[in-house]
Amino acid sequence: MVAGRGKNLTYLRSSNTGSIIKNILVNGSASRLFLSEKLNLTKMSISYLTNELIEKNILYESTNGVNNNPSVYYTNGSGRKVKHLLINPDCLYAIGIYIARNALYFSISNIAGHIIEKIKIMLTNKTVKSYLAEIMVEQVQKLLDGHSEKNILGLGVASIGLVDTKKGALMSSTDFFGIADFNIKEILENKFCLPVFVVEDMKAACLAESFYGAARTFTDFIYCLI
Repeated sequence: MVAGRGKNLTYLRSSNTGSIIKNILVNGSASRLFLSEKLNLTKMSISYLTNELIEKNILYESTNGVNNNPSVYYTNGSGRKVKHLLINPDCLYAIGIYIARNALYFSISNIAGHIIEKIKIMLTNKTVKSYLAEIMVEQVQKLLDGHSEKNILGLGVASIGLVDTKKGALMSSTDFFGIADFNIKEILENKFCLPVFVVEDMKAACLAESFYGAARTFTDFIYCLI
C-alpha cells in the first residue's frame, strides 16, 4: 500500500469514528441502521467501527428504548426491538482551560460534559507571559496527576481576545497585561503528550451550546451575548 494512501485511510477511519461519537453525543442513542443512513456509510463500515468502540467501552448497547426511555423504542418490522448504541460517559475525558481577563479557569470533565474537578487562579497586574505559561502547565499537571487513571483525549483552551486557531495562539487582547503573540498550543503540546485546541471564548461557547446546550437539535443558530 502506498504510504500516502495509508495515511488517508487512517484519517478517514478516525474521522468516521469521530462522526459516530459526535452524532450519538448530540442526538442521543442511535441504531446502526440510523447511523448508516445519517452518516452515509455502509452498514458494514458502521458495524465494524461501532463494534470497535464497544470493545473499547466507549459505546454500549441497549434495548431499553430511545435515549434509555423504555416507553419509546424502534423495531425492525418483525416486532423485535432494535439495539441502540449509547455513549459510556465515563470512558473519555478532556481538560479545559478558560483564559479570562482577571483569572484562569481549569477543569476536567467527561465526554457527557459533567465537570469532575475545577480550579480557579486569580491573575494580578504583575502577570507576564512566562508566569501565565508556568501557571497553565502547573495546573494542567495537577489535574493529570489527580486523574491519571482516566483516558484524557486532549486539552481545549478558550481565550479572550484575538486568537489564531490554526497556530493556537492568543495574538492580542485589550487590557490583558500587554500580553500578545502567546502561543498556548506550542507551550502545552511541548509539555504534555496530548493534542491542544485553542479558540476564542465566544466560539467555545457556541461549541458548548451545540454539543451540550440549547442548540443540540439545531443545524444553524445565532449566539448572542447580552
